[in-house]
Amino acid sequence: MFTIFSIRRFLLFNLLSTVVATIIITAFGNYYIDTQAINVGLDNLLVETGSLLKTITNNPRFLTPATLRVVQSQLNKGNIPKNAFFNSHLKIVDITNKQLRYKFQLWDGDGKLLLSSEKAPTTPLINKPGLSDKVINGQKWRTFTIYDSQRGVILVLAEQYSARHTMIHDMLVSDTYLTLFIYPLSGMFIWLIIGSGLKSIRFFAKEMAERAVDHLDPVDLNEVPVEISPLVDELNKLFLRLQQAFEREQRFAADAAHELHTPLAALKTQAQVALKTTDPQECYRHLKQVIASVDRCSHVVQQLLTLCRLSPETIMPEHFIQVNLSRIAAEVIAQLVPQALLKQIEIELIAKEADYMLLGNTTGLHVLIRNLVDNAIRYTPVGGLIKVLIFNKLDSIILQVIDNGPGIPNKLRTRVFERFFRVLGTNAQGSGLGLAIVEQIAKLHKGSISLDTPEIGTGLQVEVRFPKNKLDIPMFPVGPF
Repeated sequence: MFTIFSIRRFLLFNLLSTVVATIIITAFGNYYIDTQAINVGLDNLLVETGSLLKTITNNPRFLTPATLRVVQSQLNKGNIPKNAFFNSHLKIVDITNKQLRYKFQLWDGDGKLLLSSEKAPTTPLINKPGLSDKVINGQKWRTFTIYDSQRGVILVLAEQYSARHTMIHDMLVSDTYLTLFIYPLSGMFIWLIIGSGLKSIRFFAKEMAERAVDHLDPVDLNEVPVEISPLVDELNKLFLRLQQAFEREQRFAADAAHELHTPLAALKTQAQVALKTTDPQECYRHLKQVIASVDRCSHVVQQLLTLCRLSPETIMPEHFIQVNLSRIAAEVIAQLVPQALLKQIEIELIAKEADYMLLGNTTGLHVLIRNLVDNAIRYTPVGGLIKVLIFNKLDSIILQVIDNGPGIPNKLRTRVFERFFRVLGTNAQGSGLGLAIVEQIAKLHKGSISLDTPEIGTGLQVEVRFPKNKLDIPMFPVGPF
């Protein structure tokens, strides 16, 4: 049971959630900022309007009892006074009284209310000079008070905070309606844009689906988005490894067919001759040749399988552990001593230290040392000497296998690492794969191998150099190991 993951749905959900969170944060921020700005603007308008009203009341004839009664009578009726004192300021008074719902009071020095706007509270709105807040009957007012000491009057212009809150609320509701209208459109546009952006992935998937099984050419990174180029790059590396693996399998089949053809043909011939002969001695001789051919076929197959099993595609980082190279060498030599005794060959292991720790693959190192020592035994004459040396040199561990056999000519020392290549003129049996396997294992350990002539002047010196704990094993697909 698995869940289908959709990039488009994931991006749509998260982007819309981000938009919602951004809108909410912006709305609260704008509400706070706009409230401050609106209050400052309305305070300035309140001051400006109060100053204009003071200009009207500065006329001495305005404060006469008769004039005040006429003006108050008209204000009580909700009319704008039409006389000489208000004509020049009629528009301003209309704005303050009708649109902004300002209320004003005019008091004399004895605390007598001389004049007030329609529906203005009877409770004095008088406060400290300038802008201030006042609460009357549970309602909060913003007041602007002017004390005229020369004329002995006090002018107060006031606005309810509820009016301001209504204005801000109306603005917030309008913004909310606009947001609710835009939000579905944003979702639709985001859905379309994401779909357009993912179109290249669909084309890439279609190209992969239409590829032939044997089409392992790398994908052109210039035709894919930057975001998925790492994925495509790793896919190209996988294609390369698969191509190398296929080529290795084809080469393995070709090599096996080529190398097994001759011994199998000889095996068949010897078996046919053994069946036809009536001489027991001759039959016995041919059967021994049959066994020798079978042994050679088995050796070739074993070496080919080892070469495939130790290929880079089958090695993973977890196959590399801290191993003791001298201990592995001792185990391998102990296994090959019976073979060396048949030729009266002495094998000497020289390791100054008991532990030569190396980050390596145990199986691979066993095969490497076994092939080197086995080759030395095969090519060393009867009564010869083989030395296996292990020592440190700078940041490397050196493994040397030295014999006093015929050696390898300088011009052939690079070719002996080719598979199935064997130096002519030797009577030793072999498959020609030993040094190829050794070189492959050395490369897996980021090491190197070189051939040289020993100091005694004859024989062969094989030197393998391993770095100390500096492996960088690629993450290849793992198979049976």
